[in-house]
Amino acid sequence: MDLKSDYNQKVKIALIGATGAVGKEVVRLAKFDDRIEELSLIVRKPLAEWVAEDFSCKLVIHQLPDFNDLSSIEQKLQGYDIFLCTLGTLRKYGLDNFIKVDHDYPLNFAKLAKKLNVKQYGIVTAQGADQNSCLLYSKTKGLTELHIREQGLEYLTILRPGLLVNRDNDARCAEKFYACLPCIPRIRASEVGQVLLSHSINKILNTNLGSQSQAVEILSHGMIKKSIYLKKK
Repeated sequence: MDLKSDYNQKVKIALIGATGAVGKEVVRLAKFDDRIEELSLIVRKPLAEWVAEDFSCKLVIHQLPDFNDLSSIEQKLQGYDIFLCTLGTLRKYGLDNFIKVDHDYPLNFAKLAKKLNVKQYGIVTAQGADQNSCLLYSKTKGLTELHIREQGLEYLTILRPGLLVNRDNDARCAEKFYACLPCIPRIRASEVGQVLLSHSINKILNTNLGSQSQAVEILSHGMIKKSIYLKKK
């Protein structure tokens, strides 16, 4: 896929969740996307993975011990156009940790986006996200979406992919099992990262969207797959 653009304008992007399956794909695609002026990665642990690699944009890494408090990077992210969130964890690491990573941290990041007047916020949740669900996973994802929508961001894009497969960093036993079931919609982490990044940049740069663009867009699994198909044509 050709990510080159004729636009003179470039965007600044901050990504939280860069070490996850989808986050890694966003970074990989952003490396040589000449529509990006600056890419900030917000991480909790030391990250040397990309420091020695060549990026067409300026790469900045912000290490924070706790995503409950983002005040230390507030000034550093002034003037950014796009915030992307690809955070996610597993229930096996504990209920409290699951709620923090899948709800509290994305919401904190959205609140910071609102405070800094960031134009576009993009987040990956999951197919079946529903605040009224009796399933904790789906309910948490649904509440995350609801509480982020309540922030009143200028543009918000929510991706609801099905089962993530072909993870480069953390193949999971449950996902290996469900991947064998033909009725479960599945999608590559690379495809989700591609749509998240390209859709968010287009929100800012594509004048064809402009005032006609919806303030809140929810991309279902099918819509994500369709977007990938159209890009290949």
